[in-house]
Amino acid sequence: LLGEQFQVYTRAPLILRQQLLFPYVHGLAFVKAALARGGWPELQRVYQRPPVSAQQVMHPEKYFAEPPVLPSEVTLHIPDGVLSTSWQKLKRDVLGEFLLSVILQQFLPEEEARQSTVGWRGDRYELFEQQGSGRLLLVCVTAWDSPAAATAFFQSYHKLLALKYPGWTRQALEDRSGHLWQQGQTHVMLRRQEHFVHIVEGALAEDLPRLQALLERVMAV
Repeated sequence: LLGEQFQVYTRAPLILRQQLLFPYVHGLAFVKAALARGGWPELQRVYQRPPVSAQQVMHPEKYFAEPPVLPSEVTLHIPDGVLSTSWQKLKRDVLGEFLLSVILQQFLPEEEARQSTVGWRGDRYELFEQQGSGRLLLVCVTAWDSPAAATAFFQSYHKLLALKYPGWTRQALEDRSGHLWQQGQTHVMLRRQEHFVHIVEGALAEDLPRLQALLERVMAV
């Protein structure tokens, strides 16, 4: 029976496997950190003020800092009328350091993926579906502790895109801040702007200028 369960686990998508392991790896390490600081009373205080992000669990020093290190809120919002055709918004949410790391791990070594996301500060994404065609569009902004941390993630995500879209035409953006991939009418853009990294996957050419202008105004608070 255990062998059958293990086979089910190994066949499961990476994101499910990592989510199943999270409490036993990062959760256990977090509890040990709390006990080392102040024994059972300190752990009881954790239950009274639980971590607010996976990052605080992965990095207990951010939770126990005074004041605690909190994620920044990224202000991305794509209003109606920005996109040229009829798109339906499927989801608007935050990925976080943990999920960004797992996304990278689908194409890159686990250690590189984890190191590339350590400087995560916040993010926001919106996912759209084009009515009729089923085409998907992802627009995401990630914020980082520093330009250096943003560059580390940018470089790793650049590798991911090269592996994810082999054979696509690639060209540098005019301001040299990133690259644009193209196949047919579908475009992918990756751009770093100071401590932000912008990701657009699945856009139409006519939408890119408006999306890029909108992304340049995104802030983290």
